[in-house]
Amino acid sequence: MERIAIVRKVIEAGGGKALVEFLQENDPSGSCAPEQCSTCSQCSKQSKFMLTDSGIPVESGDTVVVYYPTYRYYVAMAITFLLPVLMLFFGIYLGYGDEKKSLLWGGLFFAFSLLLAYIVDKKIKVKVIITRILERHSNG
Repeated sequence: MERIAIVRKVIEAGGGKALVEFLQENDPSGSCAPEQCSTCSQCSKQSKFMLTDSGIPVESGDTVVVYYPTYRYYVAMAITFLLPVLMLFFGIYLGYGDEKKSLLWGGLFFAFSLLLAYIVDKKIKVKVIITRILERHSNG
C-alpha cells in the first residue's frame, strides 16, 4: 500500500530513518508548517506518525510516497490488538460460573497473549519505505 506523507523529522541523515506524518485525504498540505514542528503540538494529537527507512536522502518538510506491505501490516495489527481481547474472553469463558476463576483465567490468558503479541510483533517487522519524493521543501 502506498500513502502520501510529509517528513516531519530526519532521525539519521543520508538515507537513514525519517519520522513521517501521513496526510489526511482532505488535507493535501499537511496540518502545520514543517519549521514549526519543534514547537507545535497539534500534529501529535491529530495525525498518524511512523518511522520509516529512507533509502533516498530526505529533508524535514519533504512530501514523499511511503510504501508498506499491506498483508504484514494487517497481520501485525491483528496480533497486537485483537489477540489479547480474544484471549481475555476465552479465559473468562473457561471460568464461566465462577467469578474468581473467570478473573484468574482471563487475566492469565490476557497476560500470555500480550507477551505473545510482543514477541511476534518484534519478529514481523513491517518495513515502511520511502519510495520517492513528490515535492522538496524549500528552506527559504
